Amino acid sequence: MIDRERGILTFIWITYGKFITAAAALRNHRPEVIAGIVMRESEGGLSKLLKDEFGNPTTGPAGIGDNGHGYGLGQIDSRSFPEFIVSGDWKDAKKNIFKIAAILALKRIYLRATLVDRDIAQGEFERLSIIAYNLGEGNTRKAVELGTNPDTLTAHGNYGCEVLRLAEIYKDVRAETTMQATT
Repeated sequence: MIDRERGILTFIWITYGKFITAAAALRNHRPEVIAGIVMRESEGGLSKLLKDEFGNPTTGPAGIGDNGHGYGLGQIDSRSFPEFIVSGDWKDAKKNIFKIAAILALKRIYLRATLVDRDIAQGEFERLSIIAYNLGEGNTRKAVELGTNPDTLTAHGNYGCEVLRLAEIYKDVRAETTMQATT
């Protein structure tokens, strides 16, 4: 499994790395987190679960999943961001990645504003924002307020942990690939 993940994360780095790095810098995210989301959501567009607009199996940045509600590399939800989906921008890898970064930033801003009275470490907002990308910021906030680990409510009960695990693999792949290119 790890070899397969490393291979796909290498593909993501080579194919989308410059977009991921630029989007992360613009929204003050770690690039590996955005790459982790791309991996978890669509395997960099390589997931066998993706369909085209006509319901046929497809691969690439313009794949549709989540029973017709998730679009592109980040599986941007049509119910939450209908204007982005209708615009067709979701088909463009760069625009999809920049939208992931924007959504993640909105989740972080909301959670910081609404959980201001909670004793939450700054670094924890990254994990909560990742969880909110999947669960929604309102549901994430409610879980935290109830003292529940919101990650247990995400897809497969581990979305945040899994994205962060994949982020670390991407970070290693990026470092190794960069080092190999300079030697």
